[in-house]
Amino acid sequence: MEIFNRTKSFCPVCKRIVETDIAERSGSVFMEKKCPEHGNFEIKIAKHAWYYRGLHDYYDKLYNDNNKKIGQPKIFVLTVNSKCNVQCPICSTAGVGRKNDVSLNVIKNQLKKIKNKGIIVQLMGGEPTLREDLPEIINLISKSGNLASINTNGIRIAQDINYLDVLKSKGIRNVITWIDTVKNPKIYRKMRGKDFIDLKQSLFRNLEKLDIVTRVIHVIVGGLNEREIGDCLNFLRKKEFVSLYWVRGYNYLGRCGFSPKQEFLSDELAESAAKNSKDLFSLEDLFIWQKIYITISALKGRKDWCYRVPWILVPRNNEKSLRETFAFKDFPRVFEEFEKIWLKDRRKAKNYFFSKYLSLLLKNHPLTKFFKKADASKFGIQNFTSKHYMQVAINNCANVLNYDFKMIKQQCINYSLDPGSEKNISRCYALNKFYSPKFRKK
Repeated sequence: MEIFNRTKSFCPVCKRIVETDIAERSGSVFMEKKCPEHGNFEIKIAKHAWYYRGLHDYYDKLYNDNNKKIGQPKIFVLTVNSKCNVQCPICSTAGVGRKNDVSLNVIKNQLKKIKNKGIIVQLMGGEPTLREDLPEIINLISKSGNLASINTNGIRIAQDINYLDVLKSKGIRNVITWIDTVKNPKIYRKMRGKDFIDLKQSLFRNLEKLDIVTRVIHVIVGGLNEREIGDCLNFLRKKEFVSLYWVRGYNYLGRCGFSPKQEFLSDELAESAAKNSKDLFSLEDLFIWQKIYITISALKGRKDWCYRVPWILVPRNNEKSLRETFAFKDFPRVFEEFEKIWLKDRRKAKNYFFSKYLSLLLKNHPLTKFFKKADASKFGIQNFTSKHYMQVAINNCANVLNYDFKMIKQQCINYSLDPGSEKNISRCYALNKFYSPKFRKK
């Protein structure tokens, strides 16, 4: 076993913060934790050491101590209620267990902290549309100089386009919803308790009519709906108003429904998504593109994305893929030469990399247009649409098993705006405050 990094994490039982080694063994990656009360824990966090270490080591190489502090949070998450009109076995929202809705006065005070910051405020529940004052909350966010986004099951919006129009008039610019399948009602019944196929079709029609930028989350439960990825991906990439298809691994909370055995390691989920993408991308494509984007962000002095969340662009029609555009099979040689120059002269390394990258990018006019639009976007790559490409992102939530304090401190761009978050704390950390330890006993 080779220990290659040290961090801190949670004891899976008591949630005490404990010293943690990260080690490679037999081609995989493990966390080694030691709690003074509950003993030692060995937790597998990556199936493929080449993937995990290749990105981890590269990120650390480019982001020195100064670069790690670059930028500010891109997204603040505010939990506005606990009520919901669906009882999903897979639910992992932070609103569960809260007794009272957050008052308007509290929301006003929280928004003062980020006045005119140009940050996305993502409203979550429960189900935010059950609050009758949701239009007023959205209006408050817009007037604070930030962008309002809601995470919703979509029932009310699907049933009442006039309600969606009211939300739009108050400033909503982004909706996040979920899909589990395109045509298999049995999947919905297992994951959500009832069939949502017709309702989701109505939801997407209404969002498209009012031209609302939409991000769609697809929760994957091992052994249940992995094979739905291809159909969902093809269904959504044909809808220009959908900016992002987000494949997210099931997170066992022990409340009901499924088993911890149906969770994924982060790279296992990426591998499954790639396998079921119908050759739109591979795990190797994800690896190469993450390195390219890490390089661009570091050289521009930005922190745009957490590499725990691999992402890629897929063509909507017959445009060239990233694999074709950047000749992924040859790009490792570019990284090798770039790293050699980086050790001697960072300015020359920057010029070298961008000359190679831009010479390939500029040959693909639709993709060039996409990235120009991305650079001009005030609220980031997820919050505008393109008729040529759709973003695909893949991740598991950090939990008490795999939480890496060092990594999240360096990379997280999502923070909690919930009351009690007087200091900026990551959304992952805030969620783990609600992650009951009794579900993680040895």
